Amino acid sequence: QVVSSILKYRDILKDTSRPKAERAEALKLLLHFVGDVHQPMHVSFKEDLGGNKLTVTSFGKKSNMHKVWDTDLIQRRLRDTKGGWATMSADLRQAITADQRKAWAAGTNPVDWANESFAITVQLYAKAPGNDGVNDDYYKQWNATLNARLQAAGVRLGAMLNDTLKAPA
Repeated sequence: QVVSSILKYRDILKDTSRPKAERAEALKLLLHFVGDVHQPMHVSFKEDLGGNKLTVTSFGKKSNMHKVWDTDLIQRRLRDTKGGWATMSADLRQAITADQRKAWAAGTNPVDWANESFAITVQLYAKAPGNDGVNDDYYKQWNATLNARLQAAGVRLGAMLNDTLKAPA
C-alpha cells in the first residue's frame, strides 16, 4: 500500500492543474510515506501488524518492534547528539558519501525501497531482541542501519521532489 501511495501522491503533486490545496496535501502525504517505506517495520508481516504485536522491553519500558524503529531508536540516538534534531539531521547529512548520494538519488523506484526495508525486517526477526530486550547493545548493533535508512530516505525524497517539481521543459 505504501508504494502505491507514494506513486499516487507524487503524481498529484506533479500535476500543476490540480488545486493548490490538493497538491499541498499530497506533498505532506508524500513526505510521510517516503519516510515510512524506509522504516523496516512499515514493510513487514501482516500477521503481526508491522511489529505492533511483537511486544518487547525497549530501554526499560514496554514497547513493540514497530515503535522501536519508529521512535525508540531515534530517541536513543538523540541522547548521544548534543544540539538535538538540528544537529542530528546535519550529522546524518554530512556523513553521506558522494557514492551513497549518487546511488540513493538514482534509485527512484519505491518498490526497490520497500524491498530493501523488507530485507532488513527479515534480519530483524532473525535477530530479535533477547531477554534483555532493546538496550544499548541492540542500539549499537542496528545504529548504522538506522542511520542509513534515515539518510537514504532523505536523499531519495529530495531527488523525488526535485524531479516532481521541476519546471516543465
